[in-house]
Amino acid sequence: MQWWQEILQKAEKFEKELFDANLEQKRRVELSKELAKINEHINLANQMKQLNNDLLAVQDLLQDCHDEELLKEKMKYIDQIEKLNTQWNELKMKKILSEESVIVEIRPGVGGAEASLFTNNLLNMYQSYSQSQKWKFDILYMHFTEVQGIREVAVNIKGVGAYEYLQHESGTHRIQRVPVTEASGRIHTSTATVAVLPEETDIEINIDEKYLDIAVCRSGGAGGQHVNTTDSAVKMTYFHPDLEKITVSMQDEKSQHKNREKAMKILRARVAEAIKNKEHQNRSENRKNQIGKGDRSERIRTYNFPQNRITDHRSKCSVYGLNENFLASASLLHELILSIDDI
Repeated sequence: MQWWQEILQKAEKFEKELFDANLEQKRRVELSKELAKINEHINLANQMKQLNNDLLAVQDLLQDCHDEELLKEKMKYIDQIEKLNTQWNELKMKKILSEESVIVEIRPGVGGAEASLFTNNLLNMYQSYSQSQKWKFDILYMHFTEVQGIREVAVNIKGVGAYEYLQHESGTHRIQRVPVTEASGRIHTSTATVAVLPEETDIEINIDEKYLDIAVCRSGGAGGQHVNTTDSAVKMTYFHPDLEKITVSMQDEKSQHKNREKAMKILRARVAEAIKNKEHQNRSENRKNQIGKGDRSERIRTYNFPQNRITDHRSKCSVYGLNENFLASASLLHELILSIDDI
C-alpha cells in the first residue's frame, strides 16, 4: 500500500468514528486533534490519488494506440507524481507538529549487572538524540546499582515531534557484547525495556483524590545532609476501581514539594495511558505487553558489538557505528527511527 493510500485510509477511519452518535466526548476531541494533525498529509494524499487515477486512465488509452499527445500527458502525470512524492518526503522529514512532551522509562531486563549498564547506555543515547533534536531533556528520577549501572530511570522529553519520533522506541532492546564484568571475554546477551508515555498536557486527566493515597517518609540512600533527617520522600498509590493499581515513588529531590510534583507528573501520564488502554480493550495490561517481559527473545532492536551493527527487527533496517561511547552519533538512531513505516 502506498503512503497516500494509508493516509486516506486512516482519515476515513477517523471520520467514520467521529460520525458515531454514541462516541464519548473525550474520544471525539482526540480524533479531531488527530485529523487536524494530519490535515496537510491528507491534502497531499488527495492530490496523489487524483493524479494516479488520471495516469491510469491515460495508460488504458495508450494500450490501444500510441498517440504522441497521450504519451506527453502520461509523462506529465509521472512528473507531477514524482514531485508530490518529494513533497511527502520533505513533510515527513520536517515533522510539522506542535511541541510534544513524553515520559520515557527505562529498566534493566535480563542480564544482571550488564543489563543495568545497558540501561545507562540507552539513557545516554536518548539524551544525545534529544540534544540533536533540540528537545528539553529532564531526568525525573534515577536509581543506580552497585556497578554504576541504572536500576530504573524516568526522563521527561519535550520538543517538536518528541512523541511522534520516540513512540516506537517502546519495547525490549537487546545488546550483544563482552561486558566489562566478564573476565573470560565471552559475549553476553542482555536486555533493557523502554516505555514511552505521552504526557497529557492538552486534556484534563482527573485524578480522583478519594482513590489516591500519598505517603511521605524519610529518604533513604548513601547518606548526606538531608537523608533520614526530613520527610521528603513521596509514594503515591492510585487504586481506582476501573484501573489496575498504579504506584509511583519519588525521593530524588530534597524538597517534599518537588518530589510530589514529579511523582504527580508520572502518575498522570500512567493514568492517562491506562485509560487509553482500557478504551482499546487492553486496560493497563497493554503497558506490560508494550514493553514485554524483557526476555532475550522479545526484542525490537539489537545492538551487536562484535559486528558493529544495530538492527531494528521491525523494519529490518541495519546501521553500523557502535564504539566505546555506545552509539557513534545521534544520526544513526534517527535513521533507525525513520525506517519504521508507521512514522
